Amino acid sequence: MLVSEGVYALSVETPGPLRTINSYLLKDGNDSYLVDTNWPAHMSIDHLGSAPLKDSWSRLLELFDEAGADPRQLQGIIITHAHDDHLGYLPALQEFTGAPAMLHSKEIEAHGIRVKRDEIWRWDMITWFRQHGVPEDSAVKLVDYSPTFQAIPLGTVHSLSDGEIIKVGSMRWEVVWTPGHSPGHICLLERRSGIFLTGDHVLPHDTPNIHAHPRLPLNPLGSYIDSLKRVECLPVRKALPGHGVVMNDFQEVVSNLISHHDVRFADVVEALRSGPQNAYDVACALPWVGRRMRFMQLSYRDRWMALCETIAHLQALEGRGLVKIISCNGSITWNLIAA
Repeated sequence: MLVSEGVYALSVETPGPLRTINSYLLKDGNDSYLVDTNWPAHMSIDHLGSAPLKDSWSRLLELFDEAGADPRQLQGIIITHAHDDHLGYLPALQEFTGAPAMLHSKEIEAHGIRVKRDEIWRWDMITWFRQHGVPEDSAVKLVDYSPTFQAIPLGTVHSLSDGEIIKVGSMRWEVVWTPGHSPGHICLLERRSGIFLTGDHVLPHDTPNIHAHPRLPLNPLGSYIDSLKRVECLPVRKALPGHGVVMNDFQEVVSNLISHHDVRFADVVEALRSGPQNAYDVACALPWVGRRMRFMQLSYRDRWMALCETIAHLQALEGRGLVKIISCNGSITWNLIAA
């Protein structure tokens, strides 16, 4: 579907709140680039819950036909971030087209860490959860139910950097580095038209999952909010997300995301007013799922996400100088020092 001059969209339906997985083909003259590859319909996506409902490969090829583009002349496959649903068809597309994958250098590094699941990783994760107050049996279950990522090879890679310009005919797409949802997440801005491809940085119907992880950079939520404030000032007229529908109210959506986290920060601060607590106790004190559920009512998979999000909020508050981390005998607690 043509969504703007030179920009074609493929939206594949998927169950759950994300609604669709979106890919975009940028085409002008003889130049063409694909942004995110979608995901094979026959394979499950653990962090989404199930696979897309449609035959995404045939629809991906139809996208090229609609744009009048020969996939074998594709010049690059731009990956906003290396999560399975944005990366799944990369090996098949690279074999079919010969085009390089184009990712931010930080995302290339994070991808190697994310997919490595061995016994050392497992022990590190269990130890990390225990440090944050999770009981032993629950720590094991949280690791067992943690979202997994496929070991999808990146093949030939071109490393992108913040501010880099990708020329597509008369269009000039600027790489905007937006760490938070992942360390090397990028968006793409075409300033002349005001079209902004947001990946998972800004979504229309859902708050992107921002979680702490022991093997990835500290304070991802602090980075995410800084990235939100950066893009809020950009001259965006139409935003095209990695999931969901086109956003014509981009600045309002960004403002709402910032406000959402402000409320969450207030929840965490309130939970700490009674004294130092570990992240597990804070997570148990917070409301979840539209403020309708308690932590122990969640599935183990959702508890994993909730606890990692809680740690991310605590790290961000530490970065703001509002809480202090206390480490003692391998246990980590958080103390409110200002509010």
